[in-house]
Amino acid sequence: MVFTSSKRKKREKNVVSATKARWVIKKQSAQISEEHNYANAGTCNATSSLSLNLPDLNNIVADEEVDDVNADTDDSDDCESKHSSMPWDSGRRVVDLGVLANALASCKNCTNPLQLSHATSIRTYGLAAILKVPCSNTNCRFVNNVPTGKQHGKTHIWDVNTKLANVRVIRYIQKCWAYMVAQNKHNPAGVEVVEFTIFCGNQLLNVRKMREGDCLKLSAGDRTQACGGNWRIAVYENPQYRPKFVGCYMDQDARTLNEKMTVSTTMTVDSCRKTYTDLKFKYYGVEYSSQCFCGNQLLNVRKMREGDCLKPCDGDRTQACGGNWRIAVYENPLYIPTAIVRKEFVGCYMDQTFRTLGEKMTSSTAMTVNRCRKTCTDLKFKYYGVENSSQCFCGYDIIHAIKVSEEDCLRSCSGDRTQACGGSWRIAVYENPRYISQFVGCFVDQEARTLNGKMTTSTTMTVDRCRKTCTDLKFMFYGVEYGIQCFCGNILTHFQVVSKGDCLKPCAGNKRQACGGPWRIAVYRNS
Repeated sequence: MVFTSSKRKKREKNVVSATKARWVIKKQSAQISEEHNYANAGTCNATSSLSLNLPDLNNIVADEEVDDVNADTDDSDDCESKHSSMPWDSGRRVVDLGVLANALASCKNCTNPLQLSHATSIRTYGLAAILKVPCSNTNCRFVNNVPTGKQHGKTHIWDVNTKLANVRVIRYIQKCWAYMVAQNKHNPAGVEVVEFTIFCGNQLLNVRKMREGDCLKLSAGDRTQACGGNWRIAVYENPQYRPKFVGCYMDQDARTLNEKMTVSTTMTVDSCRKTYTDLKFKYYGVEYSSQCFCGNQLLNVRKMREGDCLKPCDGDRTQACGGNWRIAVYENPLYIPTAIVRKEFVGCYMDQTFRTLGEKMTSSTAMTVNRCRKTCTDLKFKYYGVENSSQCFCGYDIIHAIKVSEEDCLRSCSGDRTQACGGSWRIAVYENPRYISQFVGCFVDQEARTLNGKMTTSTTMTVDRCRKTCTDLKFMFYGVEYGIQCFCGNILTHFQVVSKGDCLKPCAGNKRQACGGPWRIAVYRNS
């Protein structure tokens, strides 16, 4: 009996110990789940809490997307029915290397720090069984070969050897960075390692400088280095970047680059580049240590040996800034050629003191074709035109219409150097598609005039000239007749309408316009 009682007590003690052990394991699993909630997405892997934001190396997967390798298109919420029959490699997580590296480095109090959510029916160990790390580089094997360890109860979380994972993940990231630098010899190069993303470019866009303290997020690869922050990019300049050198040229009073010029006692090739690439010129050049020029054409070209352009820059004696009447010319890699805006374009015309479009004129240092268009169409003019980079003209008629080559109208707009805004005494003319003609009709006229308010005659008569005369006098109607006559009035005294063909006699001031006919008046309503 004693033996039996002792055996029972021992059994009861074992049960209590086992119960306590299960409780401890359950508590540990709960703690692990809480500590690693970024990785535990539950039994179904329909969503992921792991952020994805790698460079687009090879069709990188979007934020919070899961790669279901063998999944159907079934949208069922039932975990078992969707996954229970799948092989071990189905439903793998797609994981951002940067998030993985941060997680490996950040969990300090765990025995085996990184925990990862499950893939259904795991039958093998290794990160490759649980994760799919998106990349287009063989270095992925450094991550995929990291072995997984113990599964924590029913939490669907596995241990990973952090030390080994860290070595392999960081090794990949370092190789990736070296690869990106080798493939993108850009200036500047930037890296934002909140999600371990890398950005490169030749120009800073949408520039808003922040305090340096916003960029102190520690690098996953080297905790002694700061690598940007949340939507904060730490930008660096590539010292190996080299601008595109065109050549060394002889300069003269009629400059080789004649659009803009600056002089500075701190001149360098780079400061000249920054000054004029922002203005979108095709070429920039440095001369005589302190001078910077720019333009879209090389004029009076006479190429010299490069040794003539080795005078040190005033701002950096290690750089060469041309020479005495020698300009070192570089090409802007961001240059976009100036082009005529084709929408609604009519043609390039010679202008003169008596303007081709003479109704309204404005000028602006921010002129563009669209800016001019808005000005004239808002005023309901039929035509609008840009001239000499900064001028805008509006009108109802094209006067003295002498058409010239489109190349004469390629001077850059002052507000957008990619758009052409006419030239010197050359106007690029456009037609307003919303213009509504105020033509009333062609009428028979007689001595008791159809419009009897005012009458003028001119050997330079046009429809527009007549309209202006009557508008200034505040008449409701205006009409042109016999090529040279203009009539104004507030009522039509005769209503005998005839064919429009009877009113097609050319205007004396513009043969392309019709100004009535013999005893035929073309009548318009004043808008």
